[in-house]
Amino acid sequence: MNHVTDAEIQLYYLHKMKQDEERGFLEHIAVCEYCAGRWASGFPKQEMLTPPNGLRENICRQTYGKQSPQKRKAQYREWYWYSAKVVLAMSLAIVMLFGSDFSGMLTEGEHTQMNTVHQTREYRNENKVSGQIRQQTEKFGGVIKGWSESIGRSLRGEDQS
Repeated sequence: MNHVTDAEIQLYYLHKMKQDEERGFLEHIAVCEYCAGRWASGFPKQEMLTPPNGLRENICRQTYGKQSPQKRKAQYREWYWYSAKVVLAMSLAIVMLFGSDFSGMLTEGEHTQMNTVHQTREYRNENKVSGQIRQQTEKFGGVIKGWSESIGRSLRGEDQS
């Protein structure tokens, strides 16, 4: 298979090929990627049309229901800024919650009352968590016990039905 020459490409662009030569030329370009690339990259500027404004956006919206890449980039940029603001606000809230000592602002009675409330909450949370851990441990222990009994029966040759 011979590749098309630059002269043949120029003849095609100038519309000076015979009909059977043009057919053979186009058939070769349809199967030869190398020649198709050379042919496509050599289009004269006067043969090319300029697309109307917004064509790409309209095609994307109508065919895929998607936005143009430029609008998508703008939305991503906006989302990143929003995320950064949220992270900053959360960080400041955590610093304010755990890093600040407001005890200097409280009177002695308020400070004592606050410590009592805090200790009561810690006690409730510890009891709640320890109860949950105890329940999960008991469930897990029951499963392991059932497995070990099953293995013991099978080792002794007992019927498992």
